[in-house]
Amino acid sequence: MRKHTRWVRAVAALAVVALALLGVGCGSSSSGGGKTTASNGDGKPCDVAGKKIQFVAPLKSNPTMQVMAAGFMQEAKRLGFDGQALMTDDADPQKVLALGQQALAQGTDGMVVPPYDPSLYPLIQQAAAKGVPVVTSHSSVPATENLGMIQDIHPDPQQYGAAAARAIGEQIGGRGVVAITQGSFNPIENAAADSFKAEMAADYPGVKVLKPQVEGFEPAAAIAKAVSILQSDKGIVAAYSTTGGGPATWAGAQDQTGRRLVIIGMDYTRPNLDLVRAGKVYALVAQPIYEENAQAVDAIRDKICGKTVKAEVGLPSPLVTSANVADYYALLDRTGT
Repeated sequence: MRKHTRWVRAVAALAVVALALLGVGCGSSSSGGGKTTASNGDGKPCDVAGKKIQFVAPLKSNPTMQVMAAGFMQEAKRLGFDGQALMTDDADPQKVLALGQQALAQGTDGMVVPPYDPSLYPLIQQAAAKGVPVVTSHSSVPATENLGMIQDIHPDPQQYGAAAARAIGEQIGGRGVVAITQGSFNPIENAAADSFKAEMAADYPGVKVLKPQVEGFEPAAAIAKAVSILQSDKGIVAAYSTTGGGPATWAGAQDQTGRRLVIIGMDYTRPNLDLVRAGKVYALVAQPIYEENAQAVDAIRDKICGKTVKAEVGLPSPLVTSANVADYYALLDRTGT
């Protein structure tokens, strides 16, 4: 058995641990269900009931973002926070910025913000300057930035980009052409694509990896883009997408062109799991989209209660295949998404 196969299975085992943790509640300070309390630095009970916190993000109809919001909202409810998901219809960062400004104007005791665009950095800085605990989730903030958030919690795009390359390389026998698409050119997706290319070159030098192209966030346009890529190169045997809509993008292009591909995309949303179960997509990168936002709420609670909060937290992103897809359906059933 190849060493990378063993590695993928080892990382997948981490997912089982994560799923088990979800079954008992992320970051719980109590063994029972319902609202919990923490202790402050003096060991005295700390009750956050009624404190207002917001999840400020784009794309409220996007399945990936819905799972992220569910992680925030369910943990906020469990801890007794007055939680609210403030989300835009599209990916325009200026609209997200406006929602964040609204939260600051109306009063907030904490915010979780996926910093997918640098134009959101001033919002994070402004909130932090007002003493509002802010956690950035999912999209990592560059180390050169000093925004004042209490925690940056995110997956590691270099880890999962490399894992996707090893899995595809093995499935195609180390030969052929692989296409890469991204939702947009941004730091986290760029890092995943770069890691994919580097790992493929190291492990499977016989595979040609095409230059990444933007598929965008509109499903029909994304499929049309993928079809165009396939028509431009008859040697393409696999595709890797770094965005949550990628599995549907490439499965749709596969159907339209009649080509059979090894497809790996992002995120364990229900539509994406359906594609894996149907055999149209080989694997999904299980970014911890629920877990990271639930744990972000825990970090805000800990900060309010005077506890030490780790400045940066990296979470694993195992692969979802037909072998373990049932585990992720069970997770979504528990989260109501």
